[in-house]
Amino acid sequence: FYAPFAACCREDMYSGHAKKSRGAAAESNRFVDRRTKAVTKRAFYNLLKKGGVQETRKLAEYFRTDGGPCSSDEDERFVHDVAEKLQQSVTLMGKVNHEGSISFNVRDFHERKWDIHHGNVYREFTTIVTSAFEDDVFNFGRFISFFCISVSFAVYVFDKGMEDAVISVHAWTDQAIENNLGRYFIREGGWEGFSSYADRLVTRLKKDVIVQESQSEQQVVTPGAISLSVVPLAAAGILGAAVLAAFAMKNVFS
Repeated sequence: FYAPFAACCREDMYSGHAKKSRGAAAESNRFVDRRTKAVTKRAFYNLLKKGGVQETRKLAEYFRTDGGPCSSDEDERFVHDVAEKLQQSVTLMGKVNHEGSISFNVRDFHERKWDIHHGNVYREFTTIVTSAFEDDVFNFGRFISFFCISVSFAVYVFDKGMEDAVISVHAWTDQAIENNLGRYFIREGGWEGFSSYADRLVTRLKKDVIVQESQSEQQVVTPGAISLSVVPLAAAGILGAAVLAAFAMKNVFS
């Protein structure tokens, strides 16, 4: 999906996921930015509501608290801008390829009867994370798709009656950014690097949406895009829904 972007961002992931015994090295691979929680909370919450999650007092109190005030007006503007770009990227990606949208993902999870409960919700989410990046490829496009899957998963667990788990899924997403993807966020320039990437991606996606709207009878399919629906349903019983979600995600931005 968008090969020019994917090609320029493709790099090998650290093989074997740095051993825990290398404490100093592992610490240096963490992406620690006080703006992360503010960026992801704003984008995550807006996408949740677009995905059909009803606003509750508990969710509103959590997501409307950014985890600390920004240190300056400039930081506040930057957080707002990046959160908007992240939200736009996910939304436009779903318009260009409906089978990569949050609504499609959630419906697909329901159709597959993904068995999620309090006892396995964390394990299923971590399976998505590990499976999504096990092929040693990282780029910001994959991060956007991962974020989309995370929000879709949160909508699904809300539908399953686990409101508290929605908050947990967001927290686990932040942890994945900081730890699992930390080294690569640092290498690609952090949120500033993401902002530049998203500018190019959003511009391209908007053009594709216009093309689709002007050619309503000729559906434009994004090259390389794949959804859960192209994987035989029988495979769900073997791979598990979490692995299938990760498989679909990593094939969007390969």
